[in-house]
Amino acid sequence: STKVDPQVPVFLSEFNLAASDKIPALNQWIEGLWLADSLGRFVRSFGDRGFSHFFAMIAGGTDTADSSRGDTGYLQVEAGPYQYQPRAAYWAYKMVASDWAKAGDSSANQLVACESTNPLLDVYADLRPDGLLSLLVINKDPDQACRADFNLKGFSPGPTATGWTFDPSHYDWETDKPPYHADPDRPPSSLPLTGISRSFHAVFKPYSLTVDRKSTRLNSSHL
Repeated sequence: STKVDPQVPVFLSEFNLAASDKIPALNQWIEGLWLADSLGRFVRSFGDRGFSHFFAMIAGGTDTADSSRGDTGYLQVEAGPYQYQPRAAYWAYKMVASDWAKAGDSSANQLVACESTNPLLDVYADLRPDGLLSLLVINKDPDQACRADFNLKGFSPGPTATGWTFDPSHYDWETDKPPYHADPDRPPSSLPLTGISRSFHAVFKPYSLTVDRKSTRLNSSHL
């Protein structure tokens, strides 16, 4: 097999859950879950040599009177009462880019080692340039809450943390009557967390995205 230089940049261009708008899941909550997990896996695989471009902010081609079709953009484009309404992908992108990572800083975010023993629970840990340790936790079980124990090695967290959570109670795609739209369509909820220590327990709702951001003192670079 051919070996690729580990310094070669990798571009993930115009990616989405599907390449066709004939996939109704593009409008549904599952796309947000898929997007956050895909970005976490991409960063884990390629680090700072990975670049991605979502397709697209506004795409068009969606008939909001046809429940068999979706939208490859993260904002609704059709004129009417729901024009520019955010899709689940929009909120997921916001959580990853603004809540989990720290965008626009001259210093790089650093992905640190983190793993889950539950195949339906994925965890990605980012040591941000502002010194905060941020966890992105994705529960892919549609029915069951997931419980997890976290052990922080080399980090001394403060007793409280800032968090956000996003699940189907925030976003649902309505197809009762046209024009179809999201209802509810709300941003992630704040999630104040207490009792944080080097070892702590947490519960994550079914089909949820959670960001847990805590202050730390760094002693080593692994979790």
